[in-house]
Amino acid sequence: MIQETRDFLWERFTSRKLHVMVLGFVTATIFLYTGYITPQIWSNFLQFTFAIYVAGNSFEHFANQGIKLGKPKPMTKSQLNQQKNDK
Repeated sequence: MIQETRDFLWERFTSRKLHVMVLGFVTATIFLYTGYITPQIWSNFLQFTFAIYVAGNSFEHFANQGIKLGKPKPMTKSQLNQQKNDK
């Protein structure tokens, strides 16, 4: 159970887009607290980066599904483990 949870989380948190977004959030927050940027700029930056992140993920998933029409989606490690445990 614990290993399946780790695999599930690992599959979700290995995205480069997510890492860049977290890095941007941390950097912007540090700049906010040190006074380099105003709260309005911080808010605008986070809205902009979050919108790009969501749009990028949406278009990527849509493109992947469009290319693989009629073919089954490959199973993830956690799905394979779940199927193995069900048998």
